[in-house]
Amino acid sequence: MENKKSLLILSSSAAIIACISFPIKVGNGILFDLRLVAQIFGSLYGGPIAALVLALVNILYRSLFDGIGVINTLVVAPIHLIGLLFVRRWFLQRSIKQKVFYSFLIGIFSTIITLAAVRWVSGIGIPIKLALQYALIQSIVLCLIIYVVEVIQKLWNVQNKIFQAQKMETVSQLAASISHEVRNPLTSVKGFMQLLQETALNDNQKNYLDISLSELDKAVKVIEDYLAFANPNPMDGIEALNVEEEIQRITQVLHPLANKSSIRMEVETSTIHIMGNQQYFSQCLVNICKNAIEAMEEHSSGILVIKTIKQKQEAVISISDTGIGMSKEEVSRLGEPYYSTKGKNGTGLGMMFVYNCIKEMGGSIQVESEKGNGTKFVIRLPILYPAKLEKTDQAS
Repeated sequence: MENKKSLLILSSSAAIIACISFPIKVGNGILFDLRLVAQIFGSLYGGPIAALVLALVNILYRSLFDGIGVINTLVVAPIHLIGLLFVRRWFLQRSIKQKVFYSFLIGIFSTIITLAAVRWVSGIGIPIKLALQYALIQSIVLCLIIYVVEVIQKLWNVQNKIFQAQKMETVSQLAASISHEVRNPLTSVKGFMQLLQETALNDNQKNYLDISLSELDKAVKVIEDYLAFANPNPMDGIEALNVEEEIQRITQVLHPLANKSSIRMEVETSTIHIMGNQQYFSQCLVNICKNAIEAMEEHSSGILVIKTIKQKQEAVISISDTGIGMSKEEVSRLGEPYYSTKGKNGTGLGMMFVYNCIKEMGGSIQVESEKGNGTKFVIRLPILYPAKLEKTDQAS
């Protein structure tokens, strides 16, 4: 992510420098260029630091040349910096069509601000026809750049989803193969051992046989869990779930582990109902909380905070810790098969299960983390409203 921002700043800066170096002369000493297109685009997609850097590049490089345009740039560049930072977050939340439309309007406003500054600073009035041409060219170029970037980014995201789906398919096939090839022989072995129990055996032999059967049961359970992790179907056996009750249940399970690591748990919940498989949903919460506790084992007096709120039509569950945190690259790879931040101590199947389960329940997961500053998971799930809850109770 940081490399992408650096590349964006460098490319936008190069575009600004190129535009200033090779302006378009339209007569009467009037020069036009498209440097503001690069500043607008880089500021919107690069963030505050990129916006500041591009504004400084615009001002400093233009100051190397003579002319009244230096003063114009000193006025126009900071105005764009402030305005773009103000609308950036709102702009990035729009759809592709909306971004293209609003980028056209931004181009128009940018032209108005620029021409007004030229008239105010230098007293030069720009002919209406020329002003309209400049406004259209700047707006259309900005729209085209943003449209192309958005389409490429969308295609990239689709490609990543296809790649993840292929990984999931591979894991599911592997799980099915293991289930078939290993569980069946174990079942046969278990059957023969149960037949042995009916024969005349001494106490030691019976004890050994009981232990062997117990271990076989554990082996079968591991295989079944692996199959569930690889291909969960949380919509089987769905029912109305009270999120508050589920969180209270899993906190009771996790308290001994938290106390062992000297970690304090803070829970702030409210009654919110959702639809889902109780076992799978609880397993999701346990996996996330357990990972959070393990991430704080090296920190004395760690804090695990679990909160729930209603937000529009969603139940929002936030689980945050004060652990070691993750880099942006690690966050982006969460949920991939066999990827784990625990190294050799983890398989990644737990988080893969969490992501698949929440997705199948119609929800989403957002992760905020920074190295050394902890991690926050935000789970959003559709709310089950009282009217639907009554119908569910009657049906059950």
